[in-house]
Amino acid sequence: MFFADFSDANLAGIENWSNAFWLAAKYTQNTIFPDGMNPNDFGMLEVVVPSPGVLFLMSATVVLYRRRR
Repeated sequence: MFFADFSDANLAGIENWSNAFWLAAKYTQNTIFPDGMNPNDFGMLEVVVPSPGVLFLMSATVVLYRRRR
């Protein structure tokens, strides 16, 4: 499962997860893992998704900054 994207996936019911290769697979904070599985131990990468509020504030700042000129 190299470079697979498990963003927001429910992996709770999978079997033999300890024998799979999870190197560089992506996941988000909403991904559900089986009991006992730590994604950091398997070389998985967490993708941080910015909240919509942050994107709104950034765009509003750019618009207001341009209006001042």
